[in-house]
Amino acid sequence: MAMTEIGSYQEVEEIGRGGMAVVYRAVTPANRQVVAIKLMAGDLTGDLSFRKRFQREAEVLQRLIHPAIVPILDHGEHHGQPYLVMPYLDGGTLADRLQGGPRPPGEVALLARIAGALDSAHRRGVIHRDVKPTNILFDAAGRPYLTDFGIVKLLDDTTAVTQTGASLGTPGYMSPEQVRGLPLDGRCDVYALGVVLFEMLTGRLPYTATNPYAQAFQHVSDPIPVARDINPALAAGWQPIIERAMAKERENRYPTAWAIVQDAGNLINLSASIRPPGAATPARPVAPPASPAAAAAQPAVRPPLAPVAVDRRHTPTEPMAAVGGGVASDKATGPAAAPHPTTGSGRRFVVIVLLTLVGLLMLAGVVWLASTLIAPPGATPTATLTATLTATRPRRCSAGCRPFF
Repeated sequence: MAMTEIGSYQEVEEIGRGGMAVVYRAVTPANRQVVAIKLMAGDLTGDLSFRKRFQREAEVLQRLIHPAIVPILDHGEHHGQPYLVMPYLDGGTLADRLQGGPRPPGEVALLARIAGALDSAHRRGVIHRDVKPTNILFDAAGRPYLTDFGIVKLLDDTTAVTQTGASLGTPGYMSPEQVRGLPLDGRCDVYALGVVLFEMLTGRLPYTATNPYAQAFQHVSDPIPVARDINPALAAGWQPIIERAMAKERENRYPTAWAIVQDAGNLINLSASIRPPGAATPARPVAPPASPAAAAAQPAVRPPLAPVAVDRRHTPTEPMAAVGGGVASDKATGPAAAPHPTTGSGRRFVVIVLLTLVGLLMLAGVVWLASTLIAPPGATPTATLTATLTATRPRRCSAGCRPFF
């Protein structure tokens, strides 16, 4: 018999199922708001310690507020099974978009919101542990959100998997320290975001194997694949970003998820749209606002996603505006920008004018120097000296005169 109610939520309809939980679409009876309910696996019903931890962690997650984190609206139990209530997002997942193959490099812009969400959670001591495309959801306007914070940690602390030297997560996205069962910090999420970046650019995971355990241990032992071997259209600059994000030793990785976004933005010329997530300013470009006349003269730039209204009290997470594709040909994927007056033929004209002026100045200098050194024959120093000596030589006396000396 199909479930029709969970707690006070009605019109329940199953929309997804995984190893940890079943996801339902439901409606609140008070205001008819559509919500998503994640009901934890039934085999945890008898674990009293899990249920206590779930209660504690759910209260922590309810206080984890960020514009790009799917919030926890409510939590409770249904016949002994814990559940979480979240807003229902109907824009699909990043995994749905990746079914069509590699994404244009400009779409890496959407990771800006996800990186901001991760860093905000890390500053509050919360690690996601399962960053992957199915946990990146979109609303109807195309804005990305990160979901399932803390769920893996709850199950990780409960199951016997940890005791055998492994850690729960999704094998395709697990960091080497997760596979080894080591203590974790936010850099395990940085690694997973690097895997998501690799998958967006190539259309496939960096490691594949015949079973989940072999795939997980490839993150520990196998070298990082070269993205351009899979997608030759990529710019070579993507590989250093991928290799640093997915470094085997976490000390060699980017320290924050935002640092990945900054390097990616520099690569595809989006740095003007990227700001450090700690800045207490609203989400807007770094440059100061231009005057209306100057703004009208600027070429229009269309971002890959709709702009996001960001709460001023929280981390700015505006998506980067994609103006370039970052492919090997360096062609922009957005609208073509108007040519700058000093580019192309205009620049050559300026260079020619400058060279002409320099030549005229040099010619004038040569003429002046020649006129100074080469004087008329009548004014030569030799003639002047002769005239002077003649004028000062004593005259011979004529007949009958007496010399003065």
